[in-house]
Amino acid sequence: MTITAIDQDLQTPARGRWKLAVPVSGVLAVFVVHVLAFADAAKFQSRAELGQLTFGAPLSWLSQEQSALDPPGPGTTGILSPLEHPVSVELIPLTLNVGVLTAALLIGWFCLGAARRRLSRSGARSSA
Repeated sequence: MTITAIDQDLQTPARGRWKLAVPVSGVLAVFVVHVLAFADAAKFQSRAELGQLTFGAPLSWLSQEQSALDPPGPGTTGILSPLEHPVSVELIPLTLNVGVLTAALLIGWFCLGAARRRLSRSGARSSA
């Protein structure tokens, strides 16, 4: 593929799809990051570690204080009711998680679109 062909690809109506792909990827990334945090389990060895449990993947961005509990340790726990256990949110790791996932989704959209275009071109050439 030559530079001229790539430049022509960028001028096609498919470019308008990126206006939809960016916000959709961003919203999907926010949703997935929150689901990963709520599905995450924090390990603790003693009651003292229940004072600051962190959740989120790949960067921990949500912390919760569960020291009011007296579970037998060691064990694992998830996010509990924020009304009963104080929660704090770290905005920088949250933003980084969402940004990295959004970029990964956009790269996936780009690769999928490029593969579809390449397959449709090769199919058109072989049938002609």
